[in-house]
Amino acid sequence: VTGVSAAIGKEALALVGKSAEAITLLSPSGYIQVDGHRYEAFCQSGQAPAGSLLEIIGADNFRLIVTLQQPN
Repeated sequence: VTGVSAAIGKEALALVGKSAEAITLLSPSGYIQVDGHRYEAFCQSGQAPAGSLLEIIGADNFRLIVTLQQPN
């Protein structure tokens, strides 16, 4: 095993409001990419297919909370 589990720290607050891309299906949990980094996320909107554009709206202990980004 090469990975570790760690709580997302205060740096997560700096991600709130940023755009992200789903790199796996979020059903409602999965993985997203933000600024070239991969994070575990929970989609408050329900399912989001891989490739979906998302907005980071919060964080809990171990993952970011996202919602589907609304089209302009």
